[in-house]
Amino acid sequence: MSKASGVQVKYVEAGSDTEKLTALVGNTIDACIVNVNQAKQYVESVKANALAVITNDEEGARSSVLPDVPSMTESGIDCTFASYNIFAGPKDMSEDIAKKLYDTYAEAAKADAVNEVLAPAGMAMEFLSYEEGSKKLAEQQADINSVVEELGLVQK
Repeated sequence: MSKASGVQVKYVEAGSDTEKLTALVGNTIDACIVNVNQAKQYVESVKANALAVITNDEEGARSSVLPDVPSMTESGIDCTFASYNIFAGPKDMSEDIAKKLYDTYAEAAKADAVNEVLAPAGMAMEFLSYEEGSKKLAEQQADINSVVEELGLVQK
């Protein structure tokens, strides 16, 4: 976000989303990035001002949780971030079980009943093939590693 906007910020560890919002309302920190579901009550009660939402798509669609808040992309800042869920199992898991889990997840991702619950909470499912998911995850990890390095947070 800082690189995309050209705004210099000082990053500090402020804890969980709840702790960050408490620190924000208490004027201990000036801004924070938190989950929209956590921020919603603070925004609606006017205890915090939502500046923008970081969305997971490059088009910069608004959040279903806070639809009146512009996305970073919409605000002119090229900043998106997707949260990936991964099923993992032991390295010696049978192919049959792995395939069954994969197929079950793929089916759930397409189910209207699942997305009718998840979409309003800002967590609509998008199923990626194994190959596509691995590629996107690797790209995102490279981006995160770059930021960690720039912030001097690389552990040796």
